[in-house]
Formats: sequence, C-alpha cells, structure tokens
Amino acid sequence: MGEINNWPLDMHVMNLKDQEGRDNFFSLNRCAEGFSVTGGVGSGKTSGSLQFLALNFLKRDFGGIVLTAKTDEVDNWIEYCTATDRLKDLVIFGEHGTDKLCFDPMMFMAKLPGGKNAQNLSALLISLSKMGGRITGAGDGQSQDPFWDAACRRLIGNAVNLLQLAQIDVSIENIDNIIRAAQPEVDIEVKKFLNVCLSQAFINKSNPSDERIFKNVKNYFQVDFKTIPEKTRGSILEIWRSIADPFLNDLLAEYFMGSISEDVSPDMTFEGKIIVVNFSVKEYFEVGAIAQQVYKIMFQRAVERRKVDDSARPVFQFIDESHYFITEQDYLFLTTARSKKCISVYATQQISNYYASLPGTKVKDKVNAFLGSLITKIIHSTTDYVSNDLYAKLIGKSYQRLQDFNASTNKPEQFWRYAYDVEPTEFGKLKTGTEDNGFKVEGMVVSRGKWANGRSFMTLQFDQHSAKKMIKAMEKK
Repeated sequence: MGEINNWPLDMHVMNLKDQEGRDNFFSLNRCAEGFSVTGGVGSGKTSGSLQFLALNFLKRDFGGIVLTAKTDEVDNWIEYCTATDRLKDLVIFGEHGTDKLCFDPMMFMAKLPGGKNAQNLSALLISLSKMGGRITGAGDGQSQDPFWDAACRRLIGNAVNLLQLAQIDVSIENIDNIIRAAQPEVDIEVKKFLNVCLSQAFINKSNPSDERIFKNVKNYFQVDFKTIPEKTRGSILEIWRSIADPFLNDLLAEYFMGSISEDVSPDMTFEGKIIVVNFSVKEYFEVGAIAQQVYKIMFQRAVERRKVDDSARPVFQFIDESHYFITEQDYLFLTTARSKKCISVYATQQISNYYASLPGTKVKDKVNAFLGSLITKIIHSTTDYVSNDLYAKLIGKSYQRLQDFNASTNKPEQFWRYAYDVEPTEFGKLKTGTEDNGFKVEGMVVSRGKWANGRSFMTLQFDQHSAKKMIKAMEKK
C-alpha cells in the first residue's frame, strides 16, 4: 500500500491557501476534529471542498470508508484514487464491485470486546430498523411506546444468549429460526431447531453464569413467551419481522449474511484500504440506507477499540448527503474520534436537513451537539436562512467603523456599529464553480483559533478540475 509509515498528530495534511496567497497549514490533529460541509444544490461542494479534502487524505495514505447517497459517488472516488495513485487500495463493496464481497455485521460484532453481549446486539438491530423507517418516511420505528422496544430487545436478547450457550453461530437467520420455533402454533418440524439449541446449551453450561443464563432462556421460550397475549405477541413478532426481513431477503441477505470478506472488514482501513460502500440511497432506497448504516456503525466500533500511536494510520469516514445516515450515536463517536485518529467529513445541502432527519424529541439540541463536535465548518453557497443565520452567529459580531455621506453638512462622516462580521446574505453570494467562474468554487472556512488573516474565518477557492489535472500530470510522466 502506501510508503508513509508514521503519522504524528502534528503532521501537515494540507495547506489552505487563502485568496491573498497566505499559507494556512492544517495538521492531522485539526483534521481529526472533524468537518461539517454545507452547500445548496449546485453550490459546487462535491467538486470543491469535498474533492480537495479527499485528494489530500489520499495523498497522505489514509484509509477510510465512503458512504454513497448518489449513484455517481463511486466514480468520483475512482477518479480521486487514480489521481493519487491509490487505485490498488480502493475496494468497491456492492453489486457493481469487481468481486463478490460479503460482510456479516453479527459475525464482526462478535469479535469486538463486549460485542457478544446480547443487549448490545439487540440495541444494534432495533436501531437499524428505525433507520430504515426514517429513510422511507415511515417514522421512528413501530411505536413511540418504549414497551415495544423493550419487549423486542428481550426476545432478541434471549435468542442471542441461547445461541451463544449452544455454541451455534449468532446470525440473524439463526435468531429468526429460534423465534419461529418458539411460537405456540408452529408444527414439530419447526420446533426442532429450538429444541436442539436448548439441548446443546444444557450440555455446554459449565459454570454458575451459564446455569443462570440457561435457566432464564429456557423459562422465557418455554413459559414467558408463550403466555404473552396473542395480540401482543403478534405485535412483538411484527417488529422482529421488520428488522429481520431485509437481512433475510434480496440485497442484505446476499451481501451482509454468512461471512466476512477480508477486503471489506473495517479493520482493513487501518492498513490503508479505501472502502466505498456502494449501495447508494438513490438506487437502493431504504435497503441501501440500512446496508450503509450497518457498515458505518461497525466501522465506528472498530475505530473505538483500536490502539493508537504515531505509527497508527489515520482513517476517515467520508459521508456526502449525510442527512441520510446520521444517528444520535454519531455525536458520541465524534467526541472521541480525534484520539483515535479518525477524520469525519459530513456534508449536506443545509442544516435544515439534519433537523428533518433525526427522530424523537429535542432534535435541535441533538443537531447542535452533533455540529458542535465537527470543529471545522466549510460553507458553500446556500440560500437556506437557517444555515446562514447559524453561520453568521458562529462567526460572530464586532464593532465596525463605517463611512457615510452627511447630506446636511455635505461631508463624509464615520460612525461605529456592532454587527455581524459576515451578514447572513453573504453566504448566498459565494461562487459556485462552472465555466462562468473559471471552474473555481468558493467556500468559507470557519474554525476555532485564528487563520493567517488574523480571523477565525476565511474564504477559499477550490479548483473543480484538481483531480483531472493530477491525472493528466501523471500521464505526461
């Protein structure tokens, strides 16, 4: 893979030259504090700052994952990797990839410390079901009543505990087989799997903890579950079906069940792999969103558990159209991502998208916490007043000396006012690239501290043809 083998936090990753030509070097430490990129449709954010960030990360031999909302995202990354001589590290995970790859999240989760915990696995599966409901507009899960979540978690948790004690693979298919067999009305043939699991678990129990787990599991499936009123039990089973069915049918069954291909294990990003999860939301809709959400969560879990020193390769999660993929857990991950040398890039058209995407109550507080954890903001042209007002407040106000003409004295006069350093309307005037603007995209970069201009913000120009120029330069050599 790459030739670089040392990545201290103070290393220079990129240089943000402002419009006056002043250098603004960006360290790995600052990159790992995260980026929020926004810009309206046609603002040039993908071909502007997102391309700029991607090329610089690839030039430094970083590994990472890329989530895809649009169908052409994979083409962008093929171009970026070509321009930086990283095609050998690019893995396209999806139907249009070069190899048939598979990633079973349950198998991967079981490798992680605490991953075998039944409660953790139950929470993961239920959260994925809710993610699918958000994408289709069906809402946040089956019900706002916490009873249903708790009941389904208990069902899944007991099935997981039984499989682990029986030393049978913990998979969605096997969990489903146990749940089907536990229903009172099924025939003897279907019940066989549950009986086999109980018999094997009885043989395998070897300590007081195993005895306790076996007793609880046996009581649940032979007594508790059967005595739940039929209508209530049916509702719990419907919640389980909404979770399991996408994984047992079609796309998710084919790519996310049964094995883990080495090239798409999230750990491979630590070795420099760039994994594009190519199940775009625009092509695969709810299933594509669930598939990528599964992968993002597993990547984040892998990052959180790795040990980091100067020799640890930085990694990134690159998420355009990120309103399709964010969850409340992203904020928690971002609070510790820097210490694990993980760079997070979340891009969307406008802040309002996040308010519309996150479920539940206190949405504004959740979004503000999420954005507050992405220290560097890159703002492209947008007319969204919510975004523009937020950014104007973020940059702040100051006393400004202005000059006006006094008609009564027929002389110019100076006066002071306390006003925004950048008025909200100014963000809509940033250049959006294309031939009319010399293929230059403007973006205002806001971060803590001061840039070379002595302020916390500056306006940059990004070349839309950067990757193409790099490829042409390589071809001439």
